[in-house]
Amino acid sequence: MSAIYVYTCGEDLFMLLSRIESLHEIKYVRAGEITGPSVEEYESYSTIPNLGRATGIRSRRSGSYLIVERNYDARVETTKMFDGNLCFDVEQPQNPESILFCPGGELGERTIIMGDFSTISNTEVSLKLFRTVRSEIRKDFTKIKRYWLGPEALLAFRNGWRLTHAADTSSIYDLREI
Repeated sequence: MSAIYVYTCGEDLFMLLSRIESLHEIKYVRAGEITGPSVEEYESYSTIPNLGRATGIRSRRSGSYLIVERNYDARVETTKMFDGNLCFDVEQPQNPESILFCPGGELGERTIIMGDFSTISNTEVSLKLFRTVRSEIRKDFTKIKRYWLGPEALLAFRNGWRLTHAADTSSIYDLREI
């Protein structure tokens, strides 16, 4: 598995995704458990509701998306539960031509939840998308330990904001420069 862990604030994420969209014809597919057999797709980052604002106190609870080429038809895994109900999921193992994007973002006052881009796939498309993300992050983001901070997130960090993977954990687990 390859992963890039990011902290973004405000325009950081929009700037990054805009550049990626200028290089590849992509769309975003809501990942995880969905309500039915039809996928929820977004043609651009600008149409994803509340992007850049963490909606959960932990990194993965703020939603996740598969980034796929625009002409890709995402596969939905259907599982029959013991009670007879059907469960529908969109995940990367069933969609190897993708990368996973968990946005994270600002949460409440002075807290930023970590986001990430990752892939478990070795397909040409997945690796191409992942390399593009990595290359674009390296242009404007600053690396502190194993995390990449967007310009606004870096400024917030230097001004005492909390950067964490989970707001409900002790601050001893927050990002520190030392």
